[in-house]
Amino acid sequence: MQREENRLLNQKLYSDLYSDYEILDARGCLEEHCEEGYLVYDITLEDAIDIGRKYSQYSIFYNSGYTLSYISCEEKNVVVEKKRKG
Repeated sequence: MQREENRLLNQKLYSDLYSDYEILDARGCLEEHCEEGYLVYDITLEDAIDIGRKYSQYSIFYNSGYTLSYISCEEKNVVVEKKRKG
């Protein structure tokens, strides 16, 4: 995906999320790869994956409150998961 195409999709994603959720700008990183993104409050895992797929996202980070997961949007499977201590 070209940088300009990614930027336009990101703007549309922001507008879509902003109309339905409380969001904050965020930066997601896994190992050495980082990207700008959004922290979305009170979204279900299913809705988060569906929105990720709609905007051609490879993956999402999802925090259930008990685990932080890096999830593939296409396969809908957990790539990496870290459970909360305690």
